[in-house]
Amino acid sequence: MDSVLAVEVPAWYRAGSEMIGGYIDLVLVKDGKIYICDYKPGLDYNLDPSKMHDSFLNAIPQVAGYAIAFKDMFGLDVECVIFNEDGAWSFDPEDTIDIVNDFYYKNNKNTFPEWGFLV
Repeated sequence: MDSVLAVEVPAWYRAGSEMIGGYIDLVLVKDGKIYICDYKPGLDYNLDPSKMHDSFLNAIPQVAGYAIAFKDMFGLDVECVIFNEDGAWSFDPEDTIDIVNDFYYKNNKNTFPEWGFLV
């Protein structure tokens, strides 16, 4: 059964000494799998390193954090989805965060990502 479980779900998780909070836009069940979905209207799906500020890659740590917290709280496997009017991208939260960090550091040697303190 496919259904929307919830919208605008409050979410909190601890990263070291920091408490991070936000709202999950959509929790969806499709084909028996749970998806943590976040709408990002202004993000670009281009991987051009000169446009990293607007890249969907910047949303991955936030959505992955929501999914990992959801998984820890409920013991359920989840997948993430970032979407907007231009498309959608689905990913495994734990596998993807390392790949994104490697990509970011390779292409932005002189800056620290906004999410750096989380990982």
